[in-house]
Amino acid sequence: MRRPEEVVNQFVADKDNRLASIHGTPPATVGPIGTNVGDTIVVPVYGMASLGLSFSGAGSALIAESSFDNAVTWFSHPVSPSTGINPAAAITPSALFFWRTDVLPGSTHFRLRATSAVGVVTATITPSSVPFTPTQLINMNNTLPVALSAGLPSSLNRIGTTSAVAFQNDETSTPLAGGGTFTGTTRDLTLATTGNVISAVTVGFKEWRELAVSDVTGTLHLEVSTDQITYYRVQSVPTVAVGALFVADISYAPKMRYARAVYVNGAGAQAVFQLTTARLGA
Repeated sequence: MRRPEEVVNQFVADKDNRLASIHGTPPATVGPIGTNVGDTIVVPVYGMASLGLSFSGAGSALIAESSFDNAVTWFSHPVSPSTGINPAAAITPSALFFWRTDVLPGSTHFRLRATSAVGVVTATITPSSVPFTPTQLINMNNTLPVALSAGLPSSLNRIGTTSAVAFQNDETSTPLAGGGTFTGTTRDLTLATTGNVISAVTVGFKEWRELAVSDVTGTLHLEVSTDQITYYRVQSVPTVAVGALFVADISYAPKMRYARAVYVNGAGAQAVFQLTTARLGA
């Protein structure tokens, strides 16, 4: 028998030919929130496809967040209001409309967290086995939000073609002494200025790459962080001979907000060294 954290989303077509989770739909979670800053209401999302959010009362500002490690680390989770299709993680509760969002792939929990304590709001989080799309959302005036402009907002659009967002950084070309180490600049893997949003199409990079070229052997490393204080070394690749040079290459799908390249030179002093990183969009 699987433990809860081992359950994965699996879908079949329902009678209306929509995708639906094979795990069924659990009951809604209802609870007060906002008595104190930091108050939360948390729900597991194992096997669920989408969530609906509604409120009674008005007052405290909230933020929606998701966790991928059983409610240990939390990331901002944009949700779509019934007044339009533009997603945002920050919510001002109101009984006049509701919010919907898809469950993020690989996430284990979803929560609402109070960021101010103006008053107490009762929140209802309703899970669904059917994925949400903006065109399914109708507001309280029974008008249908226009969803045609929702595609590829992070790209440079021209008729018939799309250019993805990409940034290249030349970290260094200064040769290292034997056994020397170079630590590159920390790069933000979002286009946002605040928060830890790494999943939204409009703000997140889809891939991080590193390339090191040297005339002697060495090892290229990838270090990642959520706060630019504690770094985790998650990949290490030794150089391999390519012609007269030695090359190492790393590719990484972002799971933490920050990344940096680290290169440790071998025993011999370098005469040639180039370290480049790149952040690629969709």
